Amino acid sequence: MPDKGLQHTIDLSLVYVPWAQCQTATTGDNPGTVMAAMRRRTYDQTPIVDGHGQPLGLAFKEGLEQMRLEGRLIELADGLIHRATIQQNSSLANVIQVMSETRAVLVTDGCAQQKRGPLLNVRGLLTISDLNKAPFLAAIFVILAEIETTLARLIEVHYSNPWEWIQKLSRQRQAEVLGYWELAKKQNVDAGPILSCYLGDLVTIGQRTEGLREVFAASSNADGSPADRIRRLRNAVMHPVAPLLRSREDVCSLGASLSYAVNVLAHMEKNPTSEKKQSKKPIVCNS
Repeated sequence: MPDKGLQHTIDLSLVYVPWAQCQTATTGDNPGTVMAAMRRRTYDQTPIVDGHGQPLGLAFKEGLEQMRLEGRLIELADGLIHRATIQQNSSLANVIQVMSETRAVLVTDGCAQQKRGPLLNVRGLLTISDLNKAPFLAAIFVILAEIETTLARLIEVHYSNPWEWIQKLSRQRQAEVLGYWELAKKQNVDAGPILSCYLGDLVTIGQRTEGLREVFAASSNADGSPADRIRRLRNAVMHPVAPLLRSREDVCSLGASLSYAVNVLAHMEKNPTSEKKQSKKPIVCNS
């Protein structure tokens, strides 16, 4: 996902659990005892530290259960201790890539790690649950907002008469858009009816407009068209009724939707309509 929108840097300290607050287990501990403590706290993983409290990696409940069944204690050399890390300041693309492969990962300051022994400069623990926090969702919304503003501008430039694009909406949305516009004008605020359109409205208009629909070209799949996924993603980010991300599969789906979204944005920026100049009156301030 090479697109600039996905290269936006996220400070993971805004969402991860700081290291000082992590509940850890130590090499030599009985995995059964550790799992019992994890169940009480409803954790799916726990950081493993050595006898000096230095972080060694993560153990997931499946790995601990395997150790328990084999009658083994937790030890550093065990291949069931995961030593993958992610840098605290990471791109949106990198966070999605890493978290599509694991439910949790230790966060470091980005320094090089040794193959064995303690992990260096661990700052905290990042889980998929943490990706539902506002700072991470805000990074997603920046991309969606850019699509919304760019598409609105293209529609206004493409149509000289607003009624031409309003007719492409459902009858209910036509009434709501026109009602908003008339009320705004009666209140001496007239910036055009486009301000009352949601991203879903704009996508619908774009898909039904010759010269704009090409930017949405993509095949449908089991989850509906990618354009439908953009609508759902926008609603899920702005009006959450359930966590957006609950599993690695959800993270993969998010990555696919965002890749499509930034691809749409890139095509919109190249669209000939975007190069048309709109005449604008200069802003004059009365002193």
